[in-house]
Amino acid sequence: MALPGNRPLYGAHLIADRPDARVLLVEGEKAADAARRFLPDWVVLTWQGGAMAVPKTDWAPLKGRDVTVWPDADDPGMSAAQEIAYVLPGSRILTPPADVERKWDLADAEVEGWTAARVEAHIRKESNEVEASHWAPKTRPPAALDGVILPCGEVSITDCAEVLYDRLKKVETLFIRGGEIAETIDIDGVMALDIISPDAFRSRSERVGPLLKYVSGREGGRVLKQTQMSRDQAAALMACEERRRLPCISSVLRCPVIVRRDGKPAVLGKGYHHDGGGTLVAESVDVSEWSAMPLNDAVENLLWIVRQIEFQSEGDKARAVAALITPALRMGGLLTGPVPIDVAEADQSQAGKGYRHQLVACLYNEKAYLVTTRNGGVGSADESFAQALVGGRPFICLDNLRGRLDSQMLESFLTAPGLFGARVPHRGEVQVDAKRFLLQLSSNGMEATSDLANRSSICRIRKRPGFDYEDTLSAIQEDPGRYLASVFRIVAEWIKHGCPRTKDRRHDFVEWAQSLDWIVRNLIGLAPLMDGHQSAQERTSNPALTWLRAVALAAEKDARLGTPFSASNLVEICGEHGIEIKGGTGDDKKAAQSVGMTMGRLFGNSLVVDVDGFRVERGTVTARKPCGDESPRKVYTFTRDKGAASTQPPNSTQPSLSS
Repeated sequence: MALPGNRPLYGAHLIADRPDARVLLVEGEKAADAARRFLPDWVVLTWQGGAMAVPKTDWAPLKGRDVTVWPDADDPGMSAAQEIAYVLPGSRILTPPADVERKWDLADAEVEGWTAARVEAHIRKESNEVEASHWAPKTRPPAALDGVILPCGEVSITDCAEVLYDRLKKVETLFIRGGEIAETIDIDGVMALDIISPDAFRSRSERVGPLLKYVSGREGGRVLKQTQMSRDQAAALMACEERRRLPCISSVLRCPVIVRRDGKPAVLGKGYHHDGGGTLVAESVDVSEWSAMPLNDAVENLLWIVRQIEFQSEGDKARAVAALITPALRMGGLLTGPVPIDVAEADQSQAGKGYRHQLVACLYNEKAYLVTTRNGGVGSADESFAQALVGGRPFICLDNLRGRLDSQMLESFLTAPGLFGARVPHRGEVQVDAKRFLLQLSSNGMEATSDLANRSSICRIRKRPGFDYEDTLSAIQEDPGRYLASVFRIVAEWIKHGCPRTKDRRHDFVEWAQSLDWIVRNLIGLAPLMDGHQSAQERTSNPALTWLRAVALAAEKDARLGTPFSASNLVEICGEHGIEIKGGTGDDKKAAQSVGMTMGRLFGNSLVVDVDGFRVERGTVTARKPCGDESPRKVYTFTRDKGAASTQPPNSTQPSLSS
């Protein structure tokens, strides 16, 4: 009758009695009894069932022990020894004597008159020299002892997976992301995450050593031979629950991360960290000076980054500086709630809105993943956005948005409390941590739903015609540690004060708004974060106000501020500047009627409408009809709102650090 599985070792009772003794494993009870007479100071053991029964043995009592294996002098004996070394990593395998008969063991040595001294000498001489053995199967690869035996009759999928994933875990090249196996890849010099396929898993598994399988030996029995993993084996191993032995990962970063530990700031350097659900810092940026940097110098450095930008208001400037600090709080898990989209809005093209976003990403040694805004279908903005989430790059930018943004996926992501399902073609759905991303959006006139507007941080800038911009981006790239250390110094000061918040509730994302409001006002000395933001949100979510802003900018560009415009005049200026009139397709008369109705809804009973730094006044003039009669006609005059002066720091000289 066949013996049961998980069989105890022959002589197992000796293991606990002699915890410090060396262990010798031989094949067969007769060989074990002879070895004990040769080596009384050793614990000599064997397993039940012969060379083919190694997988059916309980090897747990020998985990962590100093084990030497003396195999029988034949192929099955060497194969069994290799299996034992696989189960007990670190085991040494002796080479059988070269001048003995096949199947020779220590019982034969006793018959032949070997002495204890000769046995000890052979152990000292031959330990770890199995590669030279002519008894080793010729099909055995040089590094077979460090290989992985693939699933087969003798080895279950689970057994193989346990060993394989334990070894892959040490390599730290594969990770678990949203329940799927992912690896780091390089895209144009930027690290990202990619969900791997079974075909890719086949080759990645070879990083831990040769892959082995059992084949029939020349003298019967089964021996190990190097092989390749099949696609079916890869799929089965990837589906095993044991894959969760791999380290989890939520983001791959190219800069250090500031976190809070025991109430104090700490910086995570290059390498893998368990913080934040698994953070891999792929590159090192020297921020060592952050702790000794004077706070005033840190503030000066951040203000220097935005010195050349002409903001529409002091509140816009505060939000631009907050955008430099928000990623550090997000990456380090210092904000538990959601953060808004950083919206860069400009009055004209080439005003620097995209450049401001580049400055933010560059500060963290990153490049943003650019998402185009097509509507629906293959390659839509939602699909591109999902691909960006799976990639794991922290900055995702919806670049140069045109038209109305209405994405339920984007709105859901912004308020996701934890994991968010991102579905990409041919890979299925991947669960990503929504709290590991920073979203950016650039537009010359953002138009969005009210919900999306309420989940945005809108920073408005103006173009400075003829201004000779200095290359701030290159300055940051040349000395990234200096500016990132400045962010860390400011964040550390906030942590030192207990991560305080103001009571401003003018934004839906209260934790972010109140935390950044405290930082920009109390540590940097800027205006309240949300000043002027509510009007920008209202305009963004109101298509009529967005249209009116575009007309005001066109009037300013044509130097016609202060000039009264009739509805027909507004139709003309829209045509000259390519501004769409909703519901006004067709002839000019219909367009003028549509403009008149739009203005009527905007003004209601009021005579003044303010929109993004412009004031529009409604008045009446007398117009003469072709028949000679006179009739009143509404006109609209655009001017700059004197209470919305732009902000522009006078100093553009790069600051120097105090000694």
